[in-house]
Amino acid sequence: MANILFVQDFWFEYLGPIYISEQLEINGHSVDVIVEADHSRLIKKLKPFNPDIIAFSCTTGTHRWVVQAANLLKKLFPDVLTIVGGAHATFFPEFIENEGIDVICRGEGEEAIVDFINAFEKKEDYSTIRNLWVKKPDGEIIKNDVRNLIEDLDSLPFNRRRLYRNIKLLRQSPNKHFLTGRGCPYDCSFCFNHKSKELYKNKGSYLRRHSAERVIEEIEYVKKNYGLKSVRFDDDLFILNKKWLIDFLEIYAKRIRLPFFCLVRANLLTDEIAEALGKSGCSSAYFGIESGNDFQRNEVLRKNISKDQIINCSNLLKKYKIKTGTFNMLGLPGETIEQAFETVHINQELRNEFVWVSLVQPYPRTALAEYCMKHEYIDSEISLDKIHSSYFKQSVLKNPEKNQLDNLHKLVFIAVRYPSLEKIIRKLIKIKPNLVFDLIFYLFYTRRYMKTYHMPFWRVILTGLRSKTHLKRQKN
Repeated sequence: MANILFVQDFWFEYLGPIYISEQLEINGHSVDVIVEADHSRLIKKLKPFNPDIIAFSCTTGTHRWVVQAANLLKKLFPDVLTIVGGAHATFFPEFIENEGIDVICRGEGEEAIVDFINAFEKKEDYSTIRNLWVKKPDGEIIKNDVRNLIEDLDSLPFNRRRLYRNIKLLRQSPNKHFLTGRGCPYDCSFCFNHKSKELYKNKGSYLRRHSAERVIEEIEYVKKNYGLKSVRFDDDLFILNKKWLIDFLEIYAKRIRLPFFCLVRANLLTDEIAEALGKSGCSSAYFGIESGNDFQRNEVLRKNISKDQIINCSNLLKKYKIKTGTFNMLGLPGETIEQAFETVHINQELRNEFVWVSLVQPYPRTALAEYCMKHEYIDSEISLDKIHSSYFKQSVLKNPEKNQLDNLHKLVFIAVRYPSLEKIIRKLIKIKPNLVFDLIFYLFYTRRYMKTYHMPFWRVILTGLRSKTHLKRQKN
């Protein structure tokens, strides 16, 4: 039996490690997790586990912390293997060149990780396992192709959420995340989805779904064992398959009867779907506007959604008493203050309950980054180390109005909620970015988070305090 320890710096239940840990446990391996951003405390917590393998799930932005932690742990525990999976390892596989990393897993990891751990336990060669890039003792890197996609998602082990069983703050959270499927048919320029489809070309069906019964059974299990009070569906497009959705919502309304949150897309939402969502317990739904400016939204970001569709989506959700929220970006390539205020104005017009606004992150190798390089909004190739783990820090794009855009981002909640203050806000954003604006933003963001996810103030604050070291380490 191999002893695998997941290590992460942020206080959050990651679904990727949950899926993989279930697969490992039914294959007879021991799996646990440590959540700790501070390196000295991490070492103290790690010693009693005596792991054979340390695993990281890594996104771009958090990759710097992973490198630091992996390097430190390898120096202290040279016989322990380190493996990194997640989006960053998938799209930047050269990440394995960092000294402290032995193996990376690209793409879907459930089958590959089990093959890897089984081979490791038997002292067999694992360097040819598909999905893995493996660093040999002499420094040579073996680069394997990805295997076919998992066609039948129901074939994966049932998620009992045992990975975080010893993390009280996460175990007792009243809101849990669920995935009903995988894949997205759209190609927004700011997303890695188009790269993922390239990676898995001719490797099976990209769009897949759990059966409705399987998802319901998982929610019932979590509800019974973890005191579940609300559900969050994290699918990029929860409403993509109308037939599956209607069938699922009918069962959900009968057997779960808990408020839930989901993501929709403006051009896909119909009256029939909105009615089904409302009747089954959907308490809030978010959809992406991204920008109120047509050129930015459809030419730069490639959303291909009209303002009429956005307005119709909002109206349909409200018709069936579903609280609505929107995703938006500021600091877009070449964005002017007037274009940014178009985003403010459309949110004012919609009068939705929740507004999420981030500063754009042009991740390298996305279509958006290529657009930014072509038009010289960023250097010839933006450094990964300039990408912050938070969407809320300053924009990395060149723009003569950059400070004003950063400031508007911090005051955007006030600007949307109180249109009469626009003249004052237009003056305030000309001030140098400062801590007061940051504080205003986080106060409103906390309020939005509490209402969206039905979380009490004390839990949000405690999570924030636990993540303080994480945020500090990702500051630069």
